[in-house]
Amino acid sequence: TVRGEFPALCSARFVELKRSPCSAVSAVEYWNGENFDTLTADTDYFIRRAAGYWRVYFQSYQSAFHQNEIAYPIRVTFSAGYENAAAIPDAFKTAIAQTVAQLYDSRGDCEECGQSCPNGSKLPGIARATISHLRVDRIFA
Repeated sequence: TVRGEFPALCSARFVELKRSPCSAVSAVEYWNGENFDTLTADTDYFIRRAAGYWRVYFQSYQSAFHQNEIAYPIRVTFSAGYENAAAIPDAFKTAIAQTVAQLYDSRGDCEECGQSCPNGSKLPGIARATISHLRVDRIFA
């Protein structure tokens, strides 16, 4: 379960959940000036998948969403991730195997300097390339 905190809405009437895959939204709240109020699904907001991510669209364009009393007046609590091992993309499984093979082959030595160093803990280049198409650049909008 993840809680995303979002800035006030500008021209868009939605916030985008930049975690994938999403499986459920359990709460949407907004700052009313004193505390967070919980919004009701289907009445106050609805969920749609767009551009590979889930978006929470707001039914009414409430002025409370534009106030800058606090930096992040909108909170969304949602579930994200893979439910079981079979749902994990093959690219992730391959990257894990590539990382283990690289760590075994180099025994922790750094590819750059040939000695043990902090760079030896980075994801190997071949594994990064394998999963680069699955990377999420920004987590929250």
